[in-house]
Amino acid sequence: MSVFAVFVVVRVGAGFAATTRTDGRIGLPGGKVDPNELPLEAVKREAYEEGWKLDSIDPEPRHRAYVEGKEVWWYVGNGGTALTEYKEKYRGIKPIVVSLEDLIASGYGNEWLKELKTPLSVTLESLRKDLRRILLSHIRS
Repeated sequence: MSVFAVFVVVRVGAGFAATTRTDGRIGLPGGKVDPNELPLEAVKREAYEEGWKLDSIDPEPRHRAYVEGKEVWWYVGNGGTALTEYKEKYRGIKPIVVSLEDLIASGYGNEWLKELKTPLSVTLESLRKDLRRILLSHIRS
């Protein structure tokens, strides 16, 4: 089965990047993966279309689950800026910053966020340090 949708969790200041719709629902930036599109490409595209310019995204999904029978992946990003002009603006989607509790309560599989044990803001830095340590150990041997 192929990945149906992708989302990104990004710490922005004291909160997290999110989107809201005209009906007041909130959610993570993300959406459906287009045919022949890689999931990482899709999450970058979807976040940008929904008004978020993200500084970086860890290329490995942090969480995978089936939601309503469809495979969904969540990525972790680091830093971002809300855009003033973006594709989905005219459909009533707006970039906002919300609390982790608001994201957990938003549904669509985001309940897993309460299980996070590593602060999101250090995830990419930790990966860089681990990679550096591994590379250095291979160079020395």
